[in-house]
Amino acid sequence: MRTVISYILLVLITSGVVISGPSDPVYIQELSGKVKNTVTGLPVSNGHIKVIDYSTVVPKEIARVTIQHNGRYKITNFSVTKIEGVKILAYPSDVVWDGGWGLAYSPTGPGNNGGGGNNGGNWLYTFNLSDAIVEGNKYSLDIDVSWSDFTNKDFKLNQNYPNPFNPVTSISFDLPVSLNVTLKVYNISGEEVAVLADNQFFTAGNNEIQFDGSNLASGIYFYKISSAYLNDIKKMTLIK
Repeated sequence: MRTVISYILLVLITSGVVISGPSDPVYIQELSGKVKNTVTGLPVSNGHIKVIDYSTVVPKEIARVTIQHNGRYKITNFSVTKIEGVKILAYPSDVVWDGGWGLAYSPTGPGNNGGGGNNGGNWLYTFNLSDAIVEGNKYSLDIDVSWSDFTNKDFKLNQNYPNPFNPVTSISFDLPVSLNVTLKVYNISGEEVAVLADNQFFTAGNNEIQFDGSNLASGIYFYKISSAYLNDIKKMTLIK
């Protein structure tokens, strides 16, 4: 039997087939995915992704990247001891968890439920690298978290400018996260006279829409914004 096994190994080696031993490191060309808020479904971009290899005696940090503005992350060209035991950590930008958890003293990782762990009120989410979708040596793992991008930031509907106006004015609003928005104009009787945005997607930051009242009579009008997080109404005056 040993002779047969030795012959098979010799054939595989001479034919160029590489046989990996159980202790050989696993090379990963790319780990990428997107991070979104579980409540809003919107991209989250105020946090970090960290890869920790817990399969070693002393846990080892492999890589750390900042989540991009569109909620995506990508880590390229790294190796781990083995896929099992490697964890992907997602945490907000204002969380400093290393000193609290202590990698060397947490062999199973900070939380092991694929959801979240609490560190002094700040959420840390833990995922297994083995749960990623694999194509060749590229790994894809989307991550759901419940922290939001808009901590200490304001949604705001601004006063139109100029006001009074004739016949064009600018209506702007501030969004700390990308969002679908509806913006409509009403007359003093509450009748809808214009739709400036109908559940339209707007990126984070200051957004501006021009309103032309050429076909309307002079008077007082109201513009109303509606979205998942910003609902407000303001008054403007058209003078011809």
